[in-house]
Amino acid sequence: MSRKQRSIQHYLHSLMILCLPDVPKKPTLSDVDTLISLELGSAMHVSVLKILNYTIHLLVYQI
Repeated sequence: MSRKQRSIQHYLHSLMILCLPDVPKKPTLSDVDTLISLELGSAMHVSVLKILNYTIHLLVYQI
């Protein structure tokens, strides 16, 4: 890998950390699809707090 390619890769990695903190390090297609749906408003996070003080996190898609 050339110096220029390493520089570009470092720059892209820095951008991912700063601009896309929700994206996992090795995202799957499903991860990316979920994040896009959240950004476009066709999905939302729902958290349900139960009596025994634990939370269930859900992702709800609009069809």
